[in-house]
Amino acid sequence: MDTINTPENQQKDEIIPEHLLKILSDESVKHILRSAIYPKSAYQLSKDCDVSLTTIYRQVKRLSDKKLLLVSGSIDKSGKKHFTFKSKNNVYCKCACSTIDISSFIEPKK
Repeated sequence: MDTINTPENQQKDEIIPEHLLKILSDESVKHILRSAIYPKSAYQLSKDCDVSLTTIYRQVKRLSDKKLLLVSGSIDKSGKKHFTFKSKNNVYCKCACSTIDISSFIEPKK
């Protein structure tokens, strides 16, 4: 018996393709994913992407919730928290019976 994927029976970390494509269609998201190939702070991403810090934090939350961005953190001796963000190397989207490599959606145009 085949099951139909609905939001109720999908796994928690599974991304619905339409949501993934909607997220990746945002220009600031593309800039963040391109820039974060190495771990960077929100401030560094803001400078590299020429995007406001507020937008960076909003998009970083969105991307990390969807498991498209890895978040690492540390606490220094004074108790200050430091976070870095790194994009995943490869992101694939499974649609019906095929798999699509979506890295071309975020790579810079030549």
